[in-house]
Amino acid sequence: MSYTQLIFFKNRVADSAIEYQNSWGGTAMIWTVLFDRYCTKKHQYDGWHDQESAKQLWALTSNKDIPLSYRAALAFTYDNAYVSKKNKERFIQDLNKFREDFKFETLGKVNHLKTWIKDIEEHLKDEYTDIALYSTSVCENPWMPWDSENEEGLFVNLEENEDNKYWEIYEELDNESED
Repeated sequence: MSYTQLIFFKNRVADSAIEYQNSWGGTAMIWTVLFDRYCTKKHQYDGWHDQESAKQLWALTSNKDIPLSYRAALAFTYDNAYVSKKNKERFIQDLNKFREDFKFETLGKVNHLKTWIKDIEEHLKDEYTDIALYSTSVCENPWMPWDSENEEGLFVNLEENEDNKYWEIYEELDNESED
């Protein structure tokens, strides 16, 4: 079974992770509820699984008609996106609003959001500086990639981000709001 991880950064370097079994309870759940509410289905079984249809979902982070809390939850699921400690409380509020609005507890499916919120509150304290998501173990972990040449794990350092590969979700969302 696949899993999801919250990745915690110490001094802006990926450091540790909390694992959640069944990755369908995180990213896939967020994508599904947003796709079902905001995207146009061409046929009955259409969803974010289809590359062409998924383009609608990815565009939602820029759609100012959608609540910022929903766009923040979606942006957090993207590869290379993270939340800095200074935005921790804002992110927790947004995840709580998203969770409550979509009534996740009543969906009867695997759901990690309540636990994510608790773990973020506990772990983004003094020693941790940032948090990111490794959405599913069926893909390579963008925060702790494997160096097969040296046979060791690498740990992303957000200070070494010259090409802006890694991005803080609220910096991006706030910049879009100013446009």
